[in-house]
Amino acid sequence: MKSNILIFPAGTEIANELISSLKDNKKFNLIAASSVKGSHADFIFKKVHNIPQVSDSNFIKELNSLCKHQDIDVILPAHDD
Repeated sequence: MKSNILIFPAGTEIANELISSLKDNKKFNLIAASSVKGSHADFIFKKVHNIPQVSDSNFIKELNSLCKHQDIDVILPAHDD
């Protein structure tokens, strides 16, 4: 069974390195989320989930909702902060 891996934010250089490392692994299903529309993630993934920025008061609520609906097993943070 594949593990659902959320990469957030999926449009950063850190995310690109994670994606390159994991994209061909048959045990992982990579899922992208970003707070910025038109990021590099839009060129890599068919679907990029839009969630608020980390500083937004709704961030945790939206992240939890995304994790629940997408059955996320692991979150890989790809942000310098």
